[in-house]
Amino acid sequence: MSARDRTDEGTRFRQALGEELRQARLQAGLTTRAQLSRRLRERGRHVETEKTIASWERGERDVSVGALIQVCNAMDTHAADLLRRVEWRLQAEKSGHVPVELHQLTNTDDPLLQPLRGWARSQAPSHVNHSGPISLWLPPEAVVAAARQCGVNAEEILDKLQKLSRSPSRPVPPDGVADSGEGRLR
Repeated sequence: MSARDRTDEGTRFRQALGEELRQARLQAGLTTRAQLSRRLRERGRHVETEKTIASWERGERDVSVGALIQVCNAMDTHAADLLRRVEWRLQAEKSGHVPVELHQLTNTDDPLLQPLRGWARSQAPSHVNHSGPISLWLPPEAVVAAARQCGVNAEEILDKLQKLSRSPSRPVPPDGVADSGEGRLR
């Protein structure tokens, strides 16, 4: 592996970790970084500044293991679970999978995505054991099928689905993608 490949991999990891940190913060009901910083202080934890938290969430700065554990504890989540979600995200992105947030999709007012609302509703009951919003990872062929169902090209549906998935979510691992069984997009 070249130095550039390692750098690119490190950047992707930081960005995925940052996105998962942001989503965990929002799922914990902490809508601002200031709230997270305040919670850390209340729990007697040494805390970085809001600016540092922001740089972690944007994937611009590495997070030490100790800081990650403190932040996760403040958000009432386990660092191991968060890192597992980061790994799932990286695996899915590497294989071309796209996260689709079921709750967002079932409630979207976007007329372009209306044909997918019924499919999203049919998928939600199969994930009742998860708390909070659920993201499924669609493989490239399912994205193409979704585009066909909506009468648009794959790039357009991909853009819409990616924008929709930028809200807090709890991803299902890539091997739990939504193109298997009766939930298959046709």
